[in-house]
Amino acid sequence: MRATFQGINVAIIDVWQMTSCHYSKENIHPNPTVIRNEIDFIAVIHQSCLNAHFC
Repeated sequence: MRATFQGINVAIIDVWQMTSCHYSKENIHPNPTVIRNEIDFIAVIHQSCLNAHFC
């Protein structure tokens, strides 16, 4: 996937470790807690980007 988006202004946030290391029952799909954490993480990055005028 990284090669596909190379050279264009796209950020890839690999959150697989947030899913795989969570204490919840092992499942290929993240549970709602992990999804919420990922959304919160993206929101913080987005806000930081806006504050720094990078977006």
